[in-house]
Amino acid sequence: MTRPPLRRWERALIQCILALYPGAFRRGQRDALVQTYTDVLQTKGSGVGTWLWLLRDAATTSLGMRFEAALLGNRSREEATMGWVWLDGLARDLGFALRTLRKSPAMTAAAVATLGVGIGATTAVFSVVKGVILDPLPFEEPDRLVQVWTRYLPPSGFDIAQFPISGPEILDYRDQNRSFASLGYYSTGSRDLTGEGVDPQRVGTVFVSQQVLPTLGVEPVLGRWIRPEEDLPGAGNVVLLTHDLWVARFGSDPGIVGRTISVSGRTALVAGVMPAGFAFPDARYQLIENYGFDEANPGGRAAHGLRGIGRLRAGVGLDQVRAEAEGIHAGWAEQFPHNVAHFPIFHRLTDDVVGLSVRQTLVLLMSAVVVVLLIAVVNVANLLMARGESRYNEMAVRNAMGAGPARLVRQLLTESLTLAMLGSVLGLIIARWGTAALLRSAPATLPRSGEVGMDAVVLLFSGAVTIAAAVLFGLAPALQAGRAPAAALAGERAATAAGGRRRFRQVLVTAEVGLSVVVVLAAGLIARSYRELSAVDPGVRVTGTLTFQVNLPPARYPVDADVGVFFRELKERLQALPGVRYASAVSRLPLSGEAGRSDFRIEGRSLPADGERMWNAEWSAVLPGYFRTAG
Repeated sequence: MTRPPLRRWERALIQCILALYPGAFRRGQRDALVQTYTDVLQTKGSGVGTWLWLLRDAATTSLGMRFEAALLGNRSREEATMGWVWLDGLARDLGFALRTLRKSPAMTAAAVATLGVGIGATTAVFSVVKGVILDPLPFEEPDRLVQVWTRYLPPSGFDIAQFPISGPEILDYRDQNRSFASLGYYSTGSRDLTGEGVDPQRVGTVFVSQQVLPTLGVEPVLGRWIRPEEDLPGAGNVVLLTHDLWVARFGSDPGIVGRTISVSGRTALVAGVMPAGFAFPDARYQLIENYGFDEANPGGRAAHGLRGIGRLRAGVGLDQVRAEAEGIHAGWAEQFPHNVAHFPIFHRLTDDVVGLSVRQTLVLLMSAVVVVLLIAVVNVANLLMARGESRYNEMAVRNAMGAGPARLVRQLLTESLTLAMLGSVLGLIIARWGTAALLRSAPATLPRSGEVGMDAVVLLFSGAVTIAAAVLFGLAPALQAGRAPAAALAGERAATAAGGRRRFRQVLVTAEVGLSVVVVLAAGLIARSYRELSAVDPGVRVTGTLTFQVNLPPARYPVDADVGVFFRELKERLQALPGVRYASAVSRLPLSGEAGRSDFRIEGRSLPADGERMWNAEWSAVLPGYFRTAG
């Protein structure tokens, strides 16, 4: 029977496959290879499977030739081609594994889905842990950056672990310390951007002294830092833009540097643009403005509103900094006896940015998903053990034909790795979705969320998890199956081998139940804690209450009396709206975590004596009707 000739596209594909071979071999064997491939196509048909077989054969053969040419040297051909033989065997094992898994679609789908959930959840949480905890902060030598705060002890009347420091105190410490190469101070707030032909925008703003940006050690990608003469009172507003704000509001205009923009009703000179990824103190703050703090009149020592940021000198540790601070604090206690039992404290910037509670939460979440992954691994191991029982005759036949136990174990481990790789593909899809879901669930409370993503390190981690999972769930079934042929041929399978497999599967089931109990108990504790927290009475009316924030531009409201008039008129107009029962205003919303604290005096009473604590309290400014409105 005459076979039909190859079509033009088939001949073209053959030429493409021949291009895989080394040039000298291809030129000498072209006709023979073309004839061989033509015979295969005419015999087996021009299906996808045939073409994949031809491609695999050409790839493994050409790789072996190049391996031999690179390593032969003075070695024998047998030694030099060991790598080729190994790769060819691996390729054949992979092909056999795919065909075997395709014969059991239900089991394969269940295993892939189980592994996909486990690997995906682990990868998603690791991407968050890496971005938030493991990656260094985007500053020069971030381990040398330290924040300066105040610590209040109970003898002061308060027990506050961390609080902003006062102006006179940070200036004293800056001028008297020898541990810092540089030290600056800053505070946070917000500004309104107007103009530029777009809608007004409220942006988080960090007000910095001239030393802050050089201390962080990050150069602007455009423009410059704030100059010393621009950090004086009345010097005018100077700002730097974060990269995200520059792109979103100003369209990445390189000509923005040197221009003036409208910031809360005042003109401000744009001095520069910070690089992508820069976030200080975190990503909520997109505008950097000169502080203009009057160091000649820094205010009282009870007005705590500044945060210090310093860079340690090379070789200086926190213990040395704290020891030096004790001497400075002793001078404060002697000179200012009213301000008792508070002193400067120092934290690594990394610890302040991430926070202990966030770190503990992420570690707990990572532990939970690792337990879920282990449950998935045990599930798949049970599936493979059950499936392996139906393959003992196959293993026995292969053993009788010359495949030893090691060869059978390698084949079954290859199947496990193939299954894990398929699960990893699904896991990466789940991880991308899961990472986005984690970021959406807590965008305000999760620091460094803008630095979380699926990068090369996360992909390498996912690959390592995949291999580890394949070994964990595949090794025991493979070893069981590798020992089975001898028992099967000897007629012992029904007794000894079956008993061993049964005991091992009981161990797997016990492990799975134990891990599941841990997860269920943890979930129950979390649910109970959430229910109890939700039932706590916050002390204010939270249902049927609408809050909003208004920032008045200082250029239009330069006098406190004008601000008071505005809010009183606003309250009256709100109160007149249909459906509104009460209206008022407060400088800080309850439960917002924003607190101000200051000393106070009582009319008609003498101040505390030297060495006694000063009267000091958190305070908020309110309009009449606030307590009735807040409930």
